[in-house]
Amino acid sequence: MEIPEAGGIEPDYCFYIDNWQTAVGKDRINWPIDPPPDLVIEIDVTSYAAAEDFLPYKVPEVWLFKKVV
Repeated sequence: MEIPEAGGIEPDYCFYIDNWQTAVGKDRINWPIDPPPDLVIEIDVTSYAAAEDFLPYKVPEVWLFKKVV
């Protein structure tokens, strides 16, 4: 996921649920035009992300899984 003014972030999984028609048949999502994914899942093992990291992308739901050692 990359918005030029916000930098980039790479979630482990993105899902389009309500807006699934947007993603069907596309190789890449055009962030300035297409809606954000409905759900992002981030699994952190070595580095940790925060839900706030996804605010510039307007993702309505973020799930964070952190491995605790």
